[in-house]
Amino acid sequence: MKEEKRQKQQEQMAQAKLQMEYRAEIFAEYPELKKFVQRKEFCLKFLILFGAVLYGIRAILVRGITGGAVGAMIFGFFMGYGLYFIFLLACMSYQFKVSAYSGVFCICNFILNYIRSLQKISAYGNPIEILREALRLNPAVAVLDLIPLVFFVFVCITVLWLLAVPKNRRFAMQYEELLKTWNL
Repeated sequence: MKEEKRQKQQEQMAQAKLQMEYRAEIFAEYPELKKFVQRKEFCLKFLILFGAVLYGIRAILVRGITGGAVGAMIFGFFMGYGLYFIFLLACMSYQFKVSAYSGVFCICNFILNYIRSLQKISAYGNPIEILREALRLNPAVAVLDLIPLVFFVFVCITVLWLLAVPKNRRFAMQYEELLKTWNL
C-alpha cells in the first residue's frame, strides 16, 4: 500500500517536472508570453491575498462591533470571501474561456450582492444619505460596507486588463494552445 502511494507520488513529481521543463521551453521561445503569464499570476495572487486580508479585517471589525463568537467570525469570512476566492483561483487557469468566464462571474456575483444590499437599504431611505449618516455616526460601520467595494474595483481592473486588452487576450489564447499541444 505504501509502496503504491510512494510510486504514485514519484510519477506525479516526474510529471510536474516535465511540465515545468516544457513551460520553460515555451518561455524561452516566447519571452513576451512569459512576461504576460508572470504578470497575470502576480495580479491574481495579489487579488487573492488582498481580498483575504480585506475580508479578514472586515470579519474582525464585525466581531469587534457585535461581540460575536470566533466561529461566527470565521464563518462570516468564508461566506463573504469564499466564492470570490474560488472565482479568482479559476481565473488562474491557463484555459482562456475558463479564466474569462470566472472573472466575469466574479464581477456579476459582486454586482448582484450589492444590488440586493442596496434594495434592502433603500427600504429605509436614500442609500447615499444613509451611508453619509453612518460615516458621521460610526465610521467603522461605514468602512465595513466600503471594504468589498475596494476589492471589487481591483477585481474589475484586473479582469478588464485580462479581457479588454487585445494583446493580453492573444497571449492567453496562445499560451492555452501551446499547453494543449502537450496535453496538460
